[in-house]
Amino acid sequence: AGVWHLGETNLVDEEMYGTNRDSTANLNDGIQYRNSPTAGVIAGAQNFDGTNDYVDCGTQPSLDIGQVRTVSSWIKPMAMVAYAGVVAKATSGRRDPCTYKMCCHSDGTLYAGDMTAWRISTNRITTGTWYHVAYQTKGDGYINFYINGQLANSGLSPAWTPPAEDPNHTVYIGSWGVGYDFNGLIDEARIESVARSSNWLWACWLNQASNAAFHTSGSAESTMWSTMGVSNLTTTSAVAYAVHLRTNANVY
Repeated sequence: AGVWHLGETNLVDEEMYGTNRDSTANLNDGIQYRNSPTAGVIAGAQNFDGTNDYVDCGTQPSLDIGQVRTVSSWIKPMAMVAYAGVVAKATSGRRDPCTYKMCCHSDGTLYAGDMTAWRISTNRITTGTWYHVAYQTKGDGYINFYINGQLANSGLSPAWTPPAEDPNHTVYIGSWGVGYDFNGLIDEARIESVARSSNWLWACWLNQASNAAFHTSGSAESTMWSTMGVSNLTTTSAVAYAVHLRTNANVY
């Protein structure tokens, strides 16, 4: 449905005319509402000061993803605000009811749910630290919440009958309702029409939290290159040369 890298550096703090672009083919670009650029986990991020800062990503049909979904983001809270919205789909004007919302609460717990169902994380987050958070549901009555790739709570929500998605609801980043605005940094917000696996969400966290632990590579093997009459390649140039050969295979 949408991937917002939130790396735009040309936005002016407290202005309301900038664009936070959707990187998918759906082009669900968001309109800046007072958020501003800052350093993030993956290049740039956006800073939300907790007072009417948010991104309005619209109501396009491609954002109507149904009851099977994964909503995720990197967040760095600077202050804990009650039920502060991270990513949500709410009534236009930032009001209840919501199709879904993922929030950070004042006690450090995380909240995920929709108009009739909710879960609260058993783990807590703190201010001043980056976390990868994700909310996943398969439309079967279960809500699964992940913090840094680890299951933070799961189970049937009280009396949950998954509601029909309201096509008139607006997707917001950094808020879901007036007075429920996130205070901190948000990077890499994503809404997907699939229920991502625990391994997928773990990889999304670890490949940025500790890339060295997630991926290792050895030195370039010289035997193959020497038989091709190529020598003195560094690891980087060897990989580039291999890509070149593959790309231009019809020439050789």
